[in-house]
Parts: sequence; C-alpha cells; structure tokens
Amino acid sequence: MERASAWARTVGLSVVAGLFLVAGCSADEKPTANDRDGQRQGDGTSASASADDLVLPIDAYGLTTEEAGALARARELLVGDCLREYGFTVDSAAAVARSERSARLMIDSFGLHGNKRRYGVVSMEVANKYGYHLPAKVEGGAGAPITKKDADIYGSGPMTPAKEMVLSGRPAAGSTSLPEVNGKRVPPTGCIGKADSQIAKTGSTGQADLVARIRAESFDSSVVDPAVTKAIGTWSECMKVKGYDVKRPEDATGAFKDTAPVTAREIAMAQADVTCKQSTGLVEAWRNVEIEYQKRKIESHAAELQAIKDSNADQLRRASEALAGRAS
Repeated sequence: MERASAWARTVGLSVVAGLFLVAGCSADEKPTANDRDGQRQGDGTSASASADDLVLPIDAYGLTTEEAGALARARELLVGDCLREYGFTVDSAAAVARSERSARLMIDSFGLHGNKRRYGVVSMEVANKYGYHLPAKVEGGAGAPITKKDADIYGSGPMTPAKEMVLSGRPAAGSTSLPEVNGKRVPPTGCIGKADSQIAKTGSTGQADLVARIRAESFDSSVVDPAVTKAIGTWSECMKVKGYDVKRPEDATGAFKDTAPVTAREIAMAQADVTCKQSTGLVEAWRNVEIEYQKRKIESHAAELQAIKDSNADQLRRASEALAGRAS
C-alpha cells in the first residue's frame, strides 16, 4: 500500500498541491463560478474533460488547473504591484509567460482535474506517442521554450536579501524586526501575504486541505478494495499473456526512467498496458470504488465542502477583479 501511495503521489495526487503554482488563462478567459458549474456535474463527470482525464466527485470542490492558474496569475501580478511599491523593477509579462507555460505543462501531463495518470497510462493515444513518459518530459509542453528571463518568478530579477524580506515579511538573518526598504516599512506578511489576502478572505489561497485529503485517502482506500485488487489481478494476467510480468500498474510505470528517451519497447508495453486495462475494465472498476468512497466523504463533510466551494468561487471572483483591465 505504501508503494502504491507513493506512485499515486508521483503520477497525480501531488498535483493538487502544485496546481496553484501554474496559470493557464489569457486576459479574456477568466473562469467564473458559472464556468465551474458547467464543467462539473454532481455524478463526477465533466463536459470539458478529455476521454483520459478522469473526473471524480471530489473534483467539484477543488480547483481545475485553469482555475488554479487564474488565481496564480492574479497573485503574481498583485505581488508585482507590491514589489514596485518598494522600488523593485518587475516584468509582469515575464511572470505571466512563466505561469501560462506551467499551465500548459500541467494540462498536457495531468489534465484539467489532475487525474490523467491517477491509474497510470489509460489512453492509447498517449501510449502510442509517449509510452509511460509525461508529455511535459518529452516535449517540454506546448509553445516555444521560455527564456531564463521568462522563468524568473514574479518577473523581478535575481533574488536579494532585501527582496526576499519584502516578499516573505520575515526579518533579515540576525534581525528581529522588519526595517524599511527604500523608505517604506515592510508589511508583516510580506508582499506574498498581502496578495493572498487580496484574493482570499482567509489569506489562504489555492486547493483546500480537506479536498486534498479526501483525494489521497480515496486512492489509498481503493488500492486495497477487493473489487480493485481483483481487477488488478486480472489485468496482471492479461499483461503476462502479452509477455510482461508485472503485478501492479505502478510496476509497469516504474519500469522506465522518465529521464531517458521514449523507446519502442516502452511504447509496446504501454500499449499492452492500456489494452489490458480496457479489456479487463480495470479503470472503470477502480474509478467506481473511488466514486463511492468520495460520495460518502462528501456527505459526511457536506457543510465544510460547501464552504470550500463558496470560497473557491469568491477567490475566482476576486482574482477576476484583480486581473480586470490588466494586460498580460
């Protein structure tokens, strides 16, 4: 179980924590609460997700990659505004370029809801082209490579002790107080905390801990469910017939290093993997177990999750207001 959990974190669950670091919306494509309701349905399906981008009930209470990107972009622009108040030069266009680049990488590899690799490779199209590699590892994501300047977070140049202090609100090493920088006193929460408070009432932005916990616990519970273990056993037998002695999907994924080029051998195994998943109904069985688990958790945490959903909508509204009229 510990091994399976580690694999899940590698191929998808860890994305939940990282979603807020990316951005994927242009100035005229800001997700709203109405957009979110159109993307998700209460039965765990989605009108906009691709065939291999699985959707689960708890996703209705989280942020899509695009929504998390809108929050991240607003945050970066607000942090840039704050840094300018202290005399720092900020290239907002570079910060946005970095965020949009990251969003494309995330969507290519993990999908709208971060679930594309939750059960390993499930799409023959992906298997044919990438084997077990993430698209981001093979192609570096869509679009032209970003420059070193574009990769600079907040578009404010190299980090300095003064800038770090302004960003974080933490005193310089050896000091117990926040002095002035360029004639202006540093706020206790720093520019990052100030931006977060402008986006979220609580000052805590991004994915909620409860949503992330339910996602993780759902997967951990599913890997030992009799219906899933039986389906995995059938999948393993199918793979053996095709010449691959693997007991679990993570064994197949772990057979190839993502730092090495995609090989014909890897593609052939990934193709067999997807074929066996389809013929044995593994993905459907696995997803169904998680759906039932998550529905029970959603029912038992209904009030908390509704508050999270409302908070997400409020954050998106505030981010949209912050971005209104801003050139990207």
